Amino acid sequence: MKKETTSSAKATPKPKVSEKKATAKKKAGSNPDASAIKCTEVTCQSSEQVTNHIPNQLTNQSAISDRLIATQPTSQSISDFPIDVLPAKLQEIVNEANATLGFPKDYIAGSMLTAMAAVIGNTHSAEAMAGWKEYAILFVALVGCPGVCKSHPLSYLMQPLIDHDAGKAAQFGEELKRCNAAMELPPKERGANGYELNPAEPRRVRFMMQDVTNEAVHRILSENPRGLILMYDELAGWVKNFNRYNSGSESEFWMSVFNHKVAMSDRKSSQSGVFIRNPFLCVIGTIQPKVLTDLAANNRNANGFMERILYVFLHSTSRLRGVKSCQGLSG
Repeated sequence: MKKETTSSAKATPKPKVSEKKATAKKKAGSNPDASAIKCTEVTCQSSEQVTNHIPNQLTNQSAISDRLIATQPTSQSISDFPIDVLPAKLQEIVNEANATLGFPKDYIAGSMLTAMAAVIGNTHSAEAMAGWKEYAILFVALVGCPGVCKSHPLSYLMQPLIDHDAGKAAQFGEELKRCNAAMELPPKERGANGYELNPAEPRRVRFMMQDVTNEAVHRILSENPRGLILMYDELAGWVKNFNRYNSGSESEFWMSVFNHKVAMSDRKSSQSGVFIRNPFLCVIGTIQPKVLTDLAANNRNANGFMERILYVFLHSTSRLRGVKSCQGLSG
């Protein structure tokens, strides 16, 4: 005779997927700590030294011709970069540059973030609490193997700033000619010829720097209090410049700049000491995974230098067609 086993307990039905989602939303909405989360307060720094020169092209880059549209691999649209946190206009630029030019979203967004940080510069800061302010200073490394399209998105996003600097350089040249012409005349004749009696030497307003010495960095920073970008196509060239002087002091200088601390220079090569109260300088460049060890050399992996860099790696499935991944790291 067969035995029959019975149970007085009824089987509990599994909740439907929709019910799970509703429960999750309810729990999230009832989070008692949600009210404790506050956005940082942004305050504007109204300084006469800050010059207002924001290139309009930064907000007009989405006007890309339809003729450039080409079919790209589906994986190219995949990104680990939190694109959704960007304003809608910037998200549009990222998506269109990805769809029409085939640039990886990770590199587009990383480059754009740095360009926008430099444009903001010293004009705004985020105040976490009384006396604690943070500025939008970024050190960014676009990491990837050769041929994965690192340099193109970097150049594309920096082009508005380069165009701006070209216009300012031409203006500076004309002002310098006028200043030199005035100085060649005796003071009594300057006014009669339409010049100032004691013309001030013009300064070159800019956003971009490339391959400069440490002395030049101090000088250019003092002339551009709003903010700057130091761009390297190969970021390894940045740390190689550290060896021109004491490598330890160079990395300390850059860590100080990252923290928006006072920058001073009293080297013999300078005619006079340079004092910069609020240095604002972003750094961006491309680098290959195997070269990352160069950044960590000379104890830079232990003094906090490496931790100040934002590393933008290409999504593991976002490689261009025909490009193999690096050994051990996806390109």
